[in-house]
Amino acid sequence: MATQQHSSLDAQAREHIVSAALAAPTADSLFTAVSARLSDVVPSDGSGWFGIDPVTVLPSWPVRIENIEPGHCETYWAREFFQTDVLSLRTLADGTHATGALHNSLDGLMSRSVRYREFLAPSGYKDELRSTLRVGGSTWGLLVLLRGDGLAAFSAAEIAFVESLSQPLADALRAKLNAGPQRGAEDAGPGVLLFDLLGRLISVNQDARHWMDQLPNSAIAEQMPVVLSTAVANARATEAG
Repeated sequence: MATQQHSSLDAQAREHIVSAALAAPTADSLFTAVSARLSDVVPSDGSGWFGIDPVTVLPSWPVRIENIEPGHCETYWAREFFQTDVLSLRTLADGTHATGALHNSLDGLMSRSVRYREFLAPSGYKDELRSTLRVGGSTWGLLVLLRGDGLAAFSAAEIAFVESLSQPLADALRAKLNAGPQRGAEDAGPGVLLFDLLGRLISVNQDARHWMDQLPNSAIAEQMPVVLSTAVANARATEAG
């Protein structure tokens, strides 16, 4: 009886979250609405929400960051492409399961994760849950939840609950992105941004400045937009083999 009641509550919570995603007017507001409702079921101390380009499987737009200190974005994504680690974006995009948590995947042996050693532990977090939003073989989003000492590690039930949201949230996000305003041809040439081997921007032409102004607000205005920092990190990793 208790198990049936728990399943009923999970189904109700899932329905409320999916309904909020469908009712959101834009892709950006979808993340805001879903985050508020998901935190009631799967609480966290910090989170990151990223739209994913389904062709390149690189984070692009929209982006929502909650309760995470600034300054980690570029190193977070550089680590993603340069280091081999558990629950990578590519693994979750292509694997059997769309969702996983570090503590559960590593049987508590957290130091085996580069991401834990270099980002989570120094920042005061003890577990990370990641979930790709996938539908029809394509990945449209990535959800990252972080927990510190005040919360237990993510349970198998919580991982399964978030996994159950992967396809319906991907459906909703895809619909919002495809329904967004489409820009026509503009009187601007190719934008050229030149980076050094460490990923530092050293040259930019006026056309590039124009196109950068068209990028949606990444919610991390003091840093390079995620769509650029991830593309640069991926290019550097590809060049490095």
